[in-house]
Amino acid sequence: LARRLGAAMLLARVVPGLRLATYTACGFLRIAFLPFGAWVVAATSAWTLGLFALGGTAGRALASSLGLPLPLAVALPIVAVALVLVVLPKLVQGEGARGATHADLDRRRPRREPAEGTPR
Repeated sequence: LARRLGAAMLLARVVPGLRLATYTACGFLRIAFLPFGAWVVAATSAWTLGLFALGGTAGRALASSLGLPLPLAVALPIVAVALVLVVLPKLVQGEGARGATHADLDRRRPRREPAEGTPR
């Protein structure tokens, strides 16, 4: 992880759920704080600039083609990307928008028989 810290931080920034695992692994492996912090700032900046560039480029195109006000047209692609990143993984997992219910989790959990001599 220390040899590929930059790639790990950039990947962790864009893959949902990977950031916590990567940051925790860096702590367990005692990655030096200065390189870790520098790469986190760089990855966050790249991600933010990328979203702004996407929003600006797509927003200008939407504003001119649909006649929308520029602020609304710029915000629409950013909201669309955010929704895709949040909703798509849930749909792929088959849990729908609400997630798994307790009943779903109970059906997935295997039943264990009580040990001998324990009351039921």
